[in-house]
Amino acid sequence: MSQVLSAIALFVLVLSLVARAEDARGRADALAKGDADLEKAVATLWGEASPQEKVELVLGMDTLGRGPRGLRGASILAAVLESGAADLDAEIPVPPESRTYPALRVASLKTIGEIGDGSLIDVLVPWLSDPRSEVRYAAVQALGFLGDPAAIPHLRARLQDDDRGVRDMAGIHLERLEKLQEARSDLGSSDPKRRAAACGALADARQTSAYGDLVALLDDEAAAVRAAAAQALGSLRLAVGTERLSGLLGDPAPEVRRSAATALGLLDARGSAPAIRKLLSDPDAGVRAAAAYAASLLMDREAIPSLAGLLEDPPVSANAAAAMGRILKTGWGQNPTGVESARAWWQEHREEWR
Repeated sequence: MSQVLSAIALFVLVLSLVARAEDARGRADALAKGDADLEKAVATLWGEASPQEKVELVLGMDTLGRGPRGLRGASILAAVLESGAADLDAEIPVPPESRTYPALRVASLKTIGEIGDGSLIDVLVPWLSDPRSEVRYAAVQALGFLGDPAAIPHLRARLQDDDRGVRDMAGIHLERLEKLQEARSDLGSSDPKRRAAACGALADARQTSAYGDLVALLDDEAAAVRAAAAQALGSLRLAVGTERLSGLLGDPAPEVRRSAATALGLLDARGSAPAIRKLLSDPDAGVRAAAAYAASLLMDREAIPSLAGLLEDPPVSANAAAAMGRILKTGWGQNPTGVESARAWWQEHREEWR
């Protein structure tokens, strides 16, 4: 009987820890979305949290993303790493293996890599020599995620690490960074295909530091390159060059108009909503579809009448239905059922939009 009660008590404890960890991640997600002073908010949560909750809070901070807010968050974590706080080296059991290791330090390194930039390399490098393989592994991973070529010599040195996992991770990121270095070089290639491919490679690798080059390529002579640069800026969620992107909504090449509209939607460039609305009547079906998607990302209710008109435009009717569903929060899908539902709704509500 006592064994059963002990098992029940253990189960309840695990549920409690999971709930608290999920709450910590939820609070981290709120940091990403909120407008509160980030340093103050993190300090408040940090003061209230247990070591395990701090781990979840730090891991959850990756939702800050690679933008100004993310960089501030990474700088906060860098300061925590350099502070020598006792919690950083607390040995915390980590499921599923239930091993114990300095999970908070490891989590901080990982998240810095996820949301930081090359300016934080010097913060990470000292941990490559830590006696604990888990810490070295996290530092190697973080350096690789930062994606700065300056990390290459440090990763090469870890190919001689005593731990196989560290060596393997260093090899993976070293190969990736060498390819990124080649992609950066290709941005200046005389071959437009290589310039366009480089834009995509840098976006896929989340190379936010390339934003200046990408903005410059919005004026490239090749339409494929202009489109790729616009797409990359949108994918990276870099709210830079939005005025230049807005100018591309009138580009003579349909693929450029498509990419620019989508990028502006992803960047939540609300000021571009009227111009994107005009593209809902573009002669190119792909542009109309992209404009519908962008209008939905911008939650542009003024686009509803134009989107309703597209419900009778077979190439993009499903796109229009899905866009209306997002704006109106009805959940209509990009499928025939969604189109029929949107048509029925419009028949009932069209007078409200006159």
